[in-house]
Amino acid sequence: MNDASEQPPVNTTVSLNPALPTWAIDTLMFGIATKDKPDATKVWAEFVRIAMSAQRRGWTRNDFLGEVTREDRGRDANGTRRWQSHRLWWQLYGYSHNVTRAYKSLDRAWDIAAQNLRGDSMRTAEDIKATAIETAYLWTDRLLAGTDGLGDAEFLVMEYVVTEVERRGMSRVTCPVRAVAEHAKVSKTVALRTLKKLSYEGFLVQYSSGIGGRDPSRRRAAIYSLGDPEGTYV
Repeated sequence: MNDASEQPPVNTTVSLNPALPTWAIDTLMFGIATKDKPDATKVWAEFVRIAMSAQRRGWTRNDFLGEVTREDRGRDANGTRRWQSHRLWWQLYGYSHNVTRAYKSLDRAWDIAAQNLRGDSMRTAEDIKATAIETAYLWTDRLLAGTDGLGDAEFLVMEYVVTEVERRGMSRVTCPVRAVAEHAKVSKTVALRTLKKLSYEGFLVQYSSGIGGRDPSRRRAAIYSLGDPEGTYV
């Protein structure tokens, strides 16, 4: 990349392999539209969706990484020639602060996409339960060992998810913000922010952001799973 360790990619657009569907092309080119800085988890989740679409079309990991981070030499609105890249990549880079971390986020997105596509269709209910419990045990060991240097709130939020995965014998569990906050002994705002941070960093994987609102009957808690207990996290 053109001195990417020092400067973020330029916030413009480039052409894209037409094998991807229109929604994926548009999302890559234009990013997440928002008046404020987009939520980091939503940006990463879009890369997971795009990676799933790419894998369905036979792309390799290198195809995916090369395309979504590709830069072309072009002209900006003022006619100045400069490097141009996809806005969604630019948005992810903005949260990562360095190119190495941004690429690790893309690698995780590719791996989660593959996991989602693989699914659990070939496994029995007992297999799924055993895997979930084993993952919870491994994460318990990792947390107690202090491998990742998590803060108190992060540790307790992770502990909540680990406990739920073990208790329910499911890899994906609902995480009501109120319950997470009570377990971590923090406010709901801090609990939500911590869940998002852990998800962005790969410790957790968010499958659903949940549904809020005043009507309790319509509310739905967010759904998370644990990341790789043997992974490396920055």
